[in-house]
Amino acid sequence: MFFLEKLDPVSKKYVYGKHSRLPLILGMILVILFVGTLYLVPLGGFNTFNNFGLISQRRQQEEPSLASLKKETPKPSVDPNSDEDGDIFTLEEETYIGTDPVKSCGEKAWPPDFNNDKVVNMIDLSVFNEKTTSSTGEENYDPRYDLNADKVINSLDDSILKSYLGKACQ
Repeated sequence: MFFLEKLDPVSKKYVYGKHSRLPLILGMILVILFVGTLYLVPLGGFNTFNNFGLISQRRQQEEPSLASLKKETPKPSVDPNSDEDGDIFTLEEETYIGTDPVKSCGEKAWPPDFNNDKVVNMIDLSVFNEKTTSSTGEENYDPRYDLNADKVINSLDDSILKSYLGKACQ
């Protein structure tokens, strides 16, 4: 870059003029680009596309083929979080508890009504209290009284039952 140099009349040596930092900056940019290329190539940054704009061989191997994508369409399944009978207990909970997930009222239909009289009252609460503080595997455990289906009959189930106290199903 001799065109930026001037001859110093005193020392008789070539020195850079007012643009003396330009070669240094250009050199640093070239070094950064070179080092950046060394890091990006192993990461796939420059290997994604070749000179013609086509996806490289390595990228094509990672993508699934059309044959592997052609599978039988899965059949829709019943959502375990749905509530067919509108009693706020999900299909999954009612299946675990043992009540009818389609009926909202009647014999073994409404989870908080343990004696099937279509009303949650003190009778249901006293029956429930006999099963409290038991969990799966214990002799006293009965999933019918596990109102949140968490495999433990505890204060959470008690609070669910009490929220229905005095209510009737329809």
